[in-house]
Amino acid sequence: MTALQIDRNPTYAPLAYFAGRNKHWLAIILALTIASSLLESLSIVAFFPVFVSLLGDSENESGGVFAIVNDLTELIPISSPIVAASVLLLGIFALKTVLTLTREFVTAHVGAMVMYNTRQQVMERYSDAHYQFILDNPQGGLLYNIFDAPSSVSTMIVIGTQFGTALFKVLAIVGVLIWIFPLAALALVVFGILYYIGIHLLSRKVSFPIGVKKAESSGKQISIANEFLTGFRQIVTLNATGWWTSQFDVQNRAYSFLQRKELIWNAIPKPVMEFFAVGLMLVFALIIWVSGPATVAERLPTLGVFAVALAQLFPPLTSIGASRMRIMANLPNLALAHQAITGPIPARRDGTHRLEKFERAIEFENVSFGYPGREPLFNNVSLSFKKGEVTAIVGTSGSGKTTIINLMLGLFQPTEGRITIDGIPLQDLKQETWLSKIGFVSQETFTYHSTISENILIGRTDRTDESIVKAAKIANAHGFISELDDGYQTVVGERGMKFSGGQQQRLAIARALLDTPEFMLLDEATSSLDTISERVVQESIDMISQGRTVVIIAHRLSTISHADKIIVLDNGQVVETGAHDELLRRNGHYARLAGARR
Repeated sequence: MTALQIDRNPTYAPLAYFAGRNKHWLAIILALTIASSLLESLSIVAFFPVFVSLLGDSENESGGVFAIVNDLTELIPISSPIVAASVLLLGIFALKTVLTLTREFVTAHVGAMVMYNTRQQVMERYSDAHYQFILDNPQGGLLYNIFDAPSSVSTMIVIGTQFGTALFKVLAIVGVLIWIFPLAALALVVFGILYYIGIHLLSRKVSFPIGVKKAESSGKQISIANEFLTGFRQIVTLNATGWWTSQFDVQNRAYSFLQRKELIWNAIPKPVMEFFAVGLMLVFALIIWVSGPATVAERLPTLGVFAVALAQLFPPLTSIGASRMRIMANLPNLALAHQAITGPIPARRDGTHRLEKFERAIEFENVSFGYPGREPLFNNVSLSFKKGEVTAIVGTSGSGKTTIINLMLGLFQPTEGRITIDGIPLQDLKQETWLSKIGFVSQETFTYHSTISENILIGRTDRTDESIVKAAKIANAHGFISELDDGYQTVVGERGMKFSGGQQQRLAIARALLDTPEFMLLDEATSSLDTISERVVQESIDMISQGRTVVIIAHRLSTISHADKIIVLDNGQVVETGAHDELLRRNGHYARLAGARR
């Protein structure tokens, strides 16, 4: 599954999924909508006694629905008919206002809650995802699924509520018009059906494809911007900013064009409705006028109610069209959010056995591994990393050194063979109990825009300040931290750019040491450093290696001369094993590597 895999055919399954998860809240919204719609129709009819009081009695039209309103007016203990009618009208509108505001409040609450829950679920699913899934997907697509797609779920709740509200309003008002003026109501029904058919076709042929292209374009924009900011230093020094901004411009221009196109199409329903409203009102007035002057005078209250009904009717009719088109435009994002929550995202395996203490050794037993779609990286490799030993792994680029570390961390699973910890298969261990024993330092340091203290903690908020300082001292980082004005509260900057590579690496070592791990994994921790920084970091590594089990992937062979055992990889196979001096005397692969890297 890819992060932005969008179905080109519209489906309502995601909409049904999210509606089903919030059915109780939606039922409350529906009840409020029906109640307010009934009051909407009653409020229109309630204008009739007001018009009658102002224009004179129309006894011949006091039957049917008007008789109900007249009876309600007479229940009000006020002698003046116009005042009683006005009080009734205001009371109905007041109750309708309360119900409408309550519905809007509930809708806003549900929309915000759905957005929060969806974002959180997507984030949690990605946090459990297999490492290969993260590698296979562009970060922009994953970020889009975490932020933009869940926002569309919230938007869809609001739009759906607006659509339902408008629909019930229309039905309630048309019901009143059927009693008042059946022919006009019939004309409205015919027009409404034709209008909805047109909007339905327009939304499927225009709005949905626009939504798909907007989602794709937005995801690409996020990817480009994310990559640009991540590699800003290298891009600037290579004078390549123009190319990156031009790539962003292509997607930005495409998205802007789609946005403009969507807004233009969404604007169509309103003027069409206004034109029809004026035309229908004129036709109704013309019919009354043709009937004769007496008929006009008698029908003025009815005409007034009809005018109020039309004024109340066409905004929700317009809203139905606009909401329908917005629903179709948001369906692609809804499908992405649904896919991110329910789709086949491969999860990391987690066993049930708790490892209380690392006692003996880590064993690779006939392990084979290959990345999907590529040749196997190594076959039937058997290795042993004994407790208390410092083991170094060397080899040419692409020989599988880092992959062995990733297999130890459980980020990848062997395609064949098994890895055991004290005889227990790694996949059977509860991950947290194994990872808590490991201190991991990679060549690519990870720092984020926060304080030094928080970068060492990296989420382990229950640790004390004393433990932070202790780890920094062992990592040879306390000295330069103490010289800073704000000490451990100094903000490191985005990706640690305020500090040198050596300083960032020492912070990474302090982070790895915070929980006093039994087992250290060092993946080319000094390869990108200058000679002085390497010496300082190497002193830290030598210090932390004492009394621990350590596995080092080395670029510079001089840094591993004191290792208890050195494993040499070549073409996916272990070709040599031994101590530094022993391997040099053999004058084999290791000796050639040593000569090439002097």
